[in-house]
Amino acid sequence: MSQKKIIMNCDPGIDDAIAILTALQSPEIDLLGIVSVNGNVSSKAGALNALKILTAVIRLEVPVVQGMASPLRKQAVRAENIHGKGGLGEMVLQNKGTLTQRTASDFVLSTLARYAKRSVSIVATGPLTNIAMLLGKMSLPVDDIKEICIMGGAFGLDRKVRRPVYGNITEFAEFNFYVDPGAAKKVMDSNAKIKVVGLDITENIDCEVDSTFLSKISKCTGAVAEITRSLLNFAIAKHGLFHLHDVFAVAMTERPGLFKFKKGSVDLVLDGKMRGHSVFKEEKGGTVSLAVDIDAGKFNDYLLERLS
Repeated sequence: MSQKKIIMNCDPGIDDAIAILTALQSPEIDLLGIVSVNGNVSSKAGALNALKILTAVIRLEVPVVQGMASPLRKQAVRAENIHGKGGLGEMVLQNKGTLTQRTASDFVLSTLARYAKRSVSIVATGPLTNIAMLLGKMSLPVDDIKEICIMGGAFGLDRKVRRPVYGNITEFAEFNFYVDPGAAKKVMDSNAKIKVVGLDITENIDCEVDSTFLSKISKCTGAVAEITRSLLNFAIAKHGLFHLHDVFAVAMTERPGLFKFKKGSVDLVLDGKMRGHSVFKEEKGGTVSLAVDIDAGKFNDYLLERLS
């Protein structure tokens, strides 16, 4: 089986860190690189967190690039109240790696150039600043990217969530889209092949991570299980339960059959009270595939398999 080649755009972050581990653990994924972005933590802190994860699981052959330090035209927003100071809860990890000294756009463009057209996907679990900048610099067609799989947005779908959800940082907006709504809009309008999974799916009550899931991970050995256990211990102790939002983007890339999609377009509110609010319009010829349902049981099996 040929592996799916991906570049991750992320802001680690507890769930980003676990998304990285999920990708690294997959025999079906070839992780070509990690690019950090301002979001849960600063882009520098996020890049160093990625190196710490790679050091712990002995995968420092994966290059890490520090991406954009601020949104296109907004002030930086952080989420250390959720992820802990530094982004990885209370966990202390060593870093034995070094950052790749390239801009995010140059790194992604040079990586795409090494492979056949439409063979590399971008998995975006943080704000879309890097990708918006990349699309602005690309001299090649956007369809040379296989697909961009995004965790972002909230669309008020009536699925198995505790309430119809439109946001988490505000009542109107999901964090990644709120941090840089201008970048999100540029990406959504780009005509690239895009898959999006929003809070409507990632907050599915049957996919919540709680003490029961933690007890299953606690029975496992190895660096991946130990890191996951430490991150989730912090998150569950602080919040009672936790949503691994970003892992869904990896799953959407690796196991798209777990999801049901509708095609259409996504628009963003850029400013004001509803900054970052996302609206999906179903259209037959749309380039955006929005996840509208998930097989929760199979997703949970997939998650436990990757992290144990």
